[in-house]
Amino acid sequence: MREDIYPSVSRYDYPIKKFAGVDAYSKEESLALNYAKYGYNIGIINGILTKGMGINVASSLQNSFPAFQDKNRVIKKMFFYKHFDYENNCQDDRLIVYVDDEYVYQAKMTDDGFNIINGSRIQGGDACFCNYNYQGKDCLLCEGSGEGEFIIYDGSVVTRISCDSVLSQLCIHKERVFGIEKGGNKLFFSATFNPTNWNVSLTEGGYLELADGSGFIKKIISYKDSLYIFKEYSIYKLNAYGEQSEFSLSKIFESNNFIYENSIVVCNNNIIFMADDGFYLFDGYSCTKILQGIFPLIEDKNYIESCYFNHKYYLSCKIKTDDEVIGDETDTVIKNNAILSIDLANNDIEIFRGCDIKGFVPVSINSINKLFVYFNSTDRKYQIGQIDQSGKLFDTPLAKKWESVVTDFELLDKDKVLRRIYIKTACDVTLITHIDGDYSYNIVGVNGASALVVINKRAEQIGLTITSDDENFVVRGILLEFDLIRRLANE
Repeated sequence: MREDIYPSVSRYDYPIKKFAGVDAYSKEESLALNYAKYGYNIGIINGILTKGMGINVASSLQNSFPAFQDKNRVIKKMFFYKHFDYENNCQDDRLIVYVDDEYVYQAKMTDDGFNIINGSRIQGGDACFCNYNYQGKDCLLCEGSGEGEFIIYDGSVVTRISCDSVLSQLCIHKERVFGIEKGGNKLFFSATFNPTNWNVSLTEGGYLELADGSGFIKKIISYKDSLYIFKEYSIYKLNAYGEQSEFSLSKIFESNNFIYENSIVVCNNNIIFMADDGFYLFDGYSCTKILQGIFPLIEDKNYIESCYFNHKYYLSCKIKTDDEVIGDETDTVIKNNAILSIDLANNDIEIFRGCDIKGFVPVSINSINKLFVYFNSTDRKYQIGQIDQSGKLFDTPLAKKWESVVTDFELLDKDKVLRRIYIKTACDVTLITHIDGDYSYNIVGVNGASALVVINKRAEQIGLTITSDDENFVVRGILLEFDLIRRLANE
């Protein structure tokens, strides 16, 4: 009698109880299915897949903050001027904008519009700002004239100051103002306690020249009692205590990879920056690679901007796209199309796609704790927005996408048939399975239960994509149900 041997069938359940983040760097087959290789307008927060951040009209206190009144103007730079009114014993902070008419404007946090600061014209430049307390007043320092001149504004009066060089950035460190020579390798500094005195002498101001072949000086940061000087391919540490004769300069990092100045941000007790080969965490002594899974998403680094706000590192950049056109990507010229937000404490991530952000302005005073943004977009060049958790671009909900890695679950000795998928979501989503082909399923959300999708397809490898236009997008978990059939010898 003939006795045929049939392979046994076993049931295999694969749960996604927590979404693990984004990894576009590692080999897909080495990762679990809860990792995304791509996505946008989503957040992965405490293991839950949800809508990401949004942008709304900027507001201060109870009122909407105004856009710049002239829609034909372009906001080139925005800055938060911290100003205390000692006469009336109250905070009198202002939002500062430098506009393409070459004037500086201000709006108090209680105002309903911007007013020009008399005498503030900065011709032919790209302004840089910093806050400084001078002669008992909270002053705004502003440079960028292209003529070796900058202004000091005490909240009422503008004073113009001469400098021997055109400075591209200002930084306060140890009672001196430091500035970078625009397009050069000289680091200028003022006299102690006097931002108006830039005379070069051993007892007043001066400069250091760092011509070492590692590119131009691009950024300076006061951090952990030292001034850190970021060049295009290196980092220097300057100990600048008291007299110039006590200054001490040393190179502490050098690389073959270009360092992007606008990615450099102090984040709590460290500095984060991005080079051509990835993100780095710098503790003042050494650099460590971080965020490797996110870095491959970035397509263009030339116009990036960054900031640190509420324990998160924000980066405006251009990420890779798919076949969809999202939000302001309809603009004919787009520099950045996304914001990445990374919570450095627990590695939660949000990816916002669809808006071209020129810069961030964190505002944290009294009861106000907001992150303002301004735009490159043609139609938003005069607007001011703020980051929120709406998942919208102003009033428009944005398309959301989460795309997993593709994996074989390391079950190489078994044939796999994907029978069912259970997905726990209360909103409507589209689920696409990537197996021997792409199959799309429209799912109606279920409150308090899991929606069932019947598949019944052979799946040697599998990947998932979830898309949605629902402004309340949340997916809490997924369960994949397989039949496994052990392969026999000589099959």
